[in-house]
Amino acid sequence: RHQEGERSFHIFYQMLAAGGLDLLPELSGLNVGDFAYLRGSRCTELESGADEARSFEETLAAMRAFGLEDGELSGLLSLILAILFLGNVTFS
Repeated sequence: RHQEGERSFHIFYQMLAAGGLDLLPELSGLNVGDFAYLRGSRCTELESGADEARSFEETLAAMRAFGLEDGELSGLLSLILAILFLGNVTFS
């Protein structure tokens, strides 16, 4: 669980808000409620009303500025999505 007003890594929320754009179409239709790691926080949106999808585009632009190409970005985003799905795994 997160403390009041805290949430997990911003990239998770940005990716979901943007639907992965063209790099990760698997995100289409998924939201914060689909992932246990993100459901643990009561803060799913920034108080500032920031546009998470736009922030995701800015994050991708920054990654590209460091030389990452779309294939590498797609792989990285797939890994981040896998982490979210692994959080849904339960053991009995």
